[in-house]
Amino acid sequence: MTTTPADFFATLYAGATGILELRSVPLDDTPAARRLAFFCRDFVPVTNGDLDIRLVERFLIKTRAHRMAAYFGVALRTQQAAKDRKGSAPYCALLTALFVDCDFKHLGEAESRKRIAEFAIPPSIIVNSGGGLHPYWILRHPLDLQNGGLSTARSLLRRLAKSVADVVDESVSEPVRVLRVPGSFNFKYTPSRLVTVEKL
Repeated sequence: MTTTPADFFATLYAGATGILELRSVPLDDTPAARRLAFFCRDFVPVTNGDLDIRLVERFLIKTRAHRMAAYFGVALRTQQAAKDRKGSAPYCALLTALFVDCDFKHLGEAESRKRIAEFAIPPSIIVNSGGGLHPYWILRHPLDLQNGGLSTARSLLRRLAKSVADVVDESVSEPVRVLRVPGSFNFKYTPSRLVTVEKL
């Protein structure tokens, strides 16, 4: 059975409240492409894990039509993020899961899969980004990033990335990180590759 974006977000944000940031990134870094990406960006309210999935689907349709990457902020954002249209660290509210960006360019697909499979705690979710894997470990108690949890989250993410994928690039292990939305396409490849959920 195919896992839908609705299934993915319902699992990732079960019981949580905040703002889901949807961010598009164009392949061509031109002023026109950047403007289009800005207008495609969206901030979707999440209440006790519920969200209007039609807004996510609309975002996926627009990014697909313009061949733009579709990302989401893993940490739910604050209400102010939607007003200011920003998703930087001060706007991060709640982290419901730890994650690792396992790029196949770093360790290769076979080694990446082996390390995830052998990790002591199996991930709750695994997403295939088309060029790597994004395992997520859902937290029993989400981290409040507005009240002292930001440094804790950063430390946990960096240690997890090093253990699972030998990643030492701290910029990819941040609570503010955006990852690819399941159901979108990775246009870095020809033909483009669908971003899929392998485990939920």
